Amino acid sequence: MPRLRRWAKKLGLVLLELVVVLTVVSVVYNVATRDRVKPASAFYGGPFVRVDGKLVAYRHWGAHGTPVILLGGFIVPSSVWDGVGRRLARAHRVFAIDLPPFGYTERKGPYTLRGWVDLVRAFERRFDLRRPVVVGHSLGAAVVVADALRHPRETRGIVLLDGDAISAGGAPSWVSGVLVGPWVTSAYRIGTSSDWIFRRGLAGGLSEPSSVHAPLPRRVGAAVQGERERSTRFVRC
Repeated sequence: MPRLRRWAKKLGLVLLELVVVLTVVSVVYNVATRDRVKPASAFYGGPFVRVDGKLVAYRHWGAHGTPVILLGGFIVPSSVWDGVGRRLARAHRVFAIDLPPFGYTERKGPYTLRGWVDLVRAFERRFDLRRPVVVGHSLGAAVVVADALRHPRETRGIVLLDGDAISAGGAPSWVSGVLVGPWVTSAYRIGTSSDWIFRRGLAGGLSEPSSVHAPLPRRVGAAVQGERERSTRFVRC
């Protein structure tokens, strides 16, 4: 037992040292790359709106009719809804939101289900969207269901496209608060600086490969838009 305790102590010290070293390296890397971070407005002309303390990028189609909100999946920007938005705009006011940290919305946490729901609710209040139909694809489907469960009387209806709608639990909320810091910032900057990683992630956010978007071209926006237009037939409000 004494030998086991000594080894456990040594292992604990090694892990602690590793955490400290990784944290210091992450902080130094974040400071060194801080000037490389450009505002979303440098890449996207808008529109933007400030809601829930964040500068949120969105797209808008239609001027009349009942409101519809479109939420994309993991890593997918709101531009993929262009075909759907234009069709629904014939009879609806349609909004597509970039959920942070995806698309052009300000990358400011927390990146949690509750945080996304709060952002959607704040967006609805900002534009006075009363009892909208909310459409979610993939990750967006979970946000849609969570929103409807928390605010059932304020949602006209929901549409789910290829998404896991009910939260399966997971780690306690304090875990994300601890992890979202220098480590996650470093990992995010490294990951998004790679075209190959980004394209692989975006491809994984779509449904099974089809002639519409496989192989994924370098101009991924056109492929994603094609996939979303193919899904239009499932959206009826």
